[in-house]
Amino acid sequence: MTRPSPPFPFQRHWYPVSPIEDLDPSRPTAVELLGRRFVVWRPGGAAGSAPMRAFLDLCPHRLAPLSEGRIDPDSGQLSCSYHGWQFDGDGLCRRIPQADPVEPAAERARHLCATAVPCRQAQDLLWLWPDPASSAEAEATPLPLSD
Repeated sequence: MTRPSPPFPFQRHWYPVSPIEDLDPSRPTAVELLGRRFVVWRPGGAAGSAPMRAFLDLCPHRLAPLSEGRIDPDSGQLSCSYHGWQFDGDGLCRRIPQADPVEPAAERARHLCATAVPCRQAQDLLWLWPDPASSAEAEATPLPLSD
């Protein structure tokens, strides 16, 4: 008797989501992959030299789409359009306008963080690993690049 093969882990693979030249570094961009929405953005905006970052397209505060926000010109952080919460490149909440200053413990509280997902730039493409829970596996998995 043969055993059925396990289901393919679609969420734990690298996928190209956009040519880098199609992404405007001065604003967040929504992308959809495997039926889920993500926001990609560059910390620091157009003037920044940091690599692109990707989060689930949900603000942890009121679940507003972060892709409808903006990159704050002063801090270079992703700002939610709904209440102005700001997130750094790792997803940590760095500013809550209604509660300035943000307490250091609040910065690290899981329920205040945007959910980052692994992303990489290679061969002029932005690659995304859609499972935020397996970032260590993403680090160990090479991109499926061709010569």
